[in-house]
Amino acid sequence: GEIGDTKQRVWGWPLFLLNTGTCSIAVFLHTLRFKKIVHPNISFGIYVTMAYMSFLAVPPLLMNLLASPHVLVIVAIGIRVNMMRSKMLMNAHWVLAAAAICSSRFDVAVDNVSWERIKQNFTGGIN
Repeated sequence: GEIGDTKQRVWGWPLFLLNTGTCSIAVFLHTLRFKKIVHPNISFGIYVTMAYMSFLAVPPLLMNLLASPHVLVIVAIGIRVNMMRSKMLMNAHWVLAAAAICSSRFDVAVDNVSWERIKQNFTGGIN
């Protein structure tokens, strides 16, 4: 699938962890710099290298987008909706995109939905 295949695990998850930890690592680097443990140029160099490593993800992400036209359409519409700056459109796009991706990822079809089964799951079988 688009998310979670073997190639994604090789380059995607380490990059994801790097990006989510960027702020914490930056604070740590500034602390080392202010305590004069690391020279300011080295601290800045480490931070810039870490921040721009995100761009290593562009070629594989582009290949994934080209291989998954439905995701490409969702992304293109999302870019256009973001340019419009309408909160209502952004929220509607988010809901529709989440529904489209979840339905394709988990093979959910509206025709296969059993409302009785959903009701039973939410009530725990109690009528």
